[in-house]
Amino acid sequence: MVMDNCPEGLFIFIAPESLAVLSNRLKGRGTETKEQLDIRTQKAKWEIKQCKKFEFVVVNDELETAVNDVREIISSFRKKVMLNTEFIDGLLNE
Repeated sequence: MVMDNCPEGLFIFIAPESLAVLSNRLKGRGTETKEQLDIRTQKAKWEIKQCKKFEFVVVNDELETAVNDVREIISSFRKKVMLNTEFIDGLLNE
């Protein structure tokens, strides 16, 4: 799994507002058969069970809000001490 190979990574789970909303979105697209929709719904349930392995979860209910949430998470992540040790060492060596 990617998380095992990249422990310093940032992992954000993008969750649907609900399985019903996800199902309605997929149906509304009209691109999949009922069988394909059932498979997608089962896969979504499995993926949601994996959510607890992630550091963050963002609910994709309103696109603009979800995008802003992801941006805030990324901004905070970039400020983690473990990612800025060279900067800190430089300050100490002035």
